[in-house]
Amino acid sequence: MTLESNILPWKRLPLLKKYIDGSGFIRVIEAHSGLSGLIVEPTKFDAIWESSLTDSTAKGKPDIEAVDVSSRMSTLSEVLEVTTKPIIYDADTGGQVEHFKFTVKTLER
Repeated sequence: MTLESNILPWKRLPLLKKYIDGSGFIRVIEAHSGLSGLIVEPTKFDAIWESSLTDSTAKGKPDIEAVDVSSRMSTLSEVLEVTTKPIIYDADTGGQVEHFKFTVKTLER
């Protein structure tokens, strides 16, 4: 599958659902930048994990919502642009519930 043919959500989502519904393990690896996404893409991992902890750490910040939603979305976009694997996005930073609700709405868009 080429990068161009699997870059849209409706291409990634069924693949993630297939992995989750199947029996057995899913091989997931973390990516926190476009560069790490490029490194992960050719591997045999099934999906990518993008977490607030590594996103914050890569920016030299603590994982206490010091990195705002816009910056997290930027990181996610960087990874999405260079990968075809489904992404599991850790949106909970342990902060306020209102922030989580806003993040979910932003991700839906």
